[in-house]
Amino acid sequence: MTRIICAAYDNRQGLVFVSDRMVSAADGSLNFEYEPKGRMLSYNAMTLESGTMHIPEIISDTQEEITERMKEREMAEVLSKHYILKMN
Repeated sequence: MTRIICAAYDNRQGLVFVSDRMVSAADGSLNFEYEPKGRMLSYNAMTLESGTMHIPEIISDTQEEITERMKEREMAEVLSKHYILKMN
């Protein structure tokens, strides 16, 4: 189970994200993950990943489509689209 914590500071002008570095193996054991669970989508958006969201193509395809002026909801819709395309 991935644990992700986000805290806002400075009257919501900044965010701090914290994530564990563990990954569950098929046999139920826990292993240390060397890759970070967070990736920048744009200068103002980050994704924290768990489960199947670690598929690099989903993130890279999303990054290629995001523009600098996109709102957060639009970025989430692009990410959702690429997730659905990859998982189907």
